[in-house]
Amino acid sequence: MTHVPEPDDTMPSKVDPSGPVDYAQLKAEIAAHGPYIFGFTKWQVDLAINITPCGVEGCRCSEDVISITQSSGFTSLSTLITRTQIESHDSLSLDSSLKCDG
Repeated sequence: MTHVPEPDDTMPSKVDPSGPVDYAQLKAEIAAHGPYIFGFTKWQVDLAINITPCGVEGCRCSEDVISITQSSGFTSLSTLITRTQIESHDSLSLDSSLKCDG
């Protein structure tokens, strides 16, 4: 079963997935509207990026917890990344990471 979002299910984002990563803008957009979700209908995969404050009890750090969840059907895989890792990419789009130099 594949869920293809209808136009009324989605909200245009101010984040440009093909442009340079603007962490502050991405964090603000997620805080206002929830996780940033890419839908890849060709591969039947959704990719969600979420940014939340550290949730460790008693922790007073100011680090954000950045999670990326890949889902397909009933299966999902989540991982945590650092701000440095997300900012090290040219963009949020898979297109930039799939370029071939040869």
